[in-house]
Amino acid sequence: IFAAATALTIYGMARRLTSRGPALLGAATYLTAICLFHGHGGQSPVFYNLFIAAAAVADYRPEVIAPHKLKKDPTSGDGLLLQMVRNPDILATLAGRDDRPFSVGFAAETENLLEYATRKLRDKNLDLIVANDVANPSIGFNSEENAVTVIDRQQHETRFSQASKGHIARQLIAFIADRYHQA
Repeated sequence: IFAAATALTIYGMARRLTSRGPALLGAATYLTAICLFHGHGGQSPVFYNLFIAAAAVADYRPEVIAPHKLKKDPTSGDGLLLQMVRNPDILATLAGRDDRPFSVGFAAETENLLEYATRKLRDKNLDLIVANDVANPSIGFNSEENAVTVIDRQQHETRFSQASKGHIARQLIAFIADRYHQA
C-alpha cells in the first residue's frame, strides 16, 4: 500500500509540475511499468527520458492461474501449496539498455538499508535510488509520514527527514528533476 500511495503521490506531483510552466520535467507521458515492459517487450526503442519506478511489480507470481475460485476441501486439513515463478525485473531490464532512460528506483528494506539500496543501485544500473526503512514503525507502511535517503551513482547520500508522505513526494520530484537536468 505504501508503494502504491507513494507512486500515486509522485505521479500527481509530476503531473502538476509538468502541466504548468516552467516545467521541471518537461512534457511527460505516464504509463504503468507493466505497460512499458509488455507493450514494448523490453525490446523496442525507449521513447521516454525518465523512468521512476516508485511501485514495483511483485517479485514472484503464481506459476498457474486458476480459471476459477480455489475452494477448500472440507474433508482435509491440508493447506494450499502454490508454486511461484519470478516476474521479470522491469526496472533492471529498462535501466540496462543502451538507450536507457534516466532511471530511479526505490529500495524498501527491513535491515541494512543503505548497503542493500546501494547494491540495488549498482546491480540495476540506476541513476538514483530512494532508500526507505520499512522496519521503522514511525514511518513508512503504517504511518502518514516517511523519511528517505536518496543515493546517486557516486554513492552520495541525500537525506530527507521525517515529514508527511506528500511533502516527501514533492521533495523527491524536485530532487529527481534537478538531477535529471544535470545528467
